[in-house]
Amino acid sequence: MSPHFLATVAALVLALAASASPASAQAVFNTDVPAGKWRALRVRAVPEGAVLAVQIALKGTIGVALVRAPEAAKALELSRALFRAPVENRLSFSVTAPAPGDYYVVLDNRRGADARAVEVKVQARRAPTRPATPVKPKKGTEPEA
Repeated sequence: MSPHFLATVAALVLALAASASPASAQAVFNTDVPAGKWRALRVRAVPEGAVLAVQIALKGTIGVALVRAPEAAKALELSRALFRAPVENRLSFSVTAPAPGDYYVVLDNRRGADARAVEVKVQARRAPTRPATPVKPKKGTEPEA
């Protein structure tokens, strides 16, 4: 296992799939990412269809990615990331989880010459559900028996 992965800062447990659970959960992480290094923050037990909203704040520039597989975070394989972008001072984005499992917010400062203090806010909420709409019969037609 990579020493960078061992430096994972925190985990957020989300049990949105359970009926007794809240409709959303939120956590705030503060971490330092040294120059030439990266960090991965794990978001645990995300149910399929949950919306992950991420806010990044820092002074300077850093790369950010959201990946699903732990192997991608360990090897820093970002080519199949669900989201990937550079961040200059602030960035907000949201992604709908395509499958249940753990997700990782990767903070990439490998190209940076200076350490970066980064604040990461992660909120997960259930995707909005639409109530079933009954189909009205057309006028002049009778329902089948």
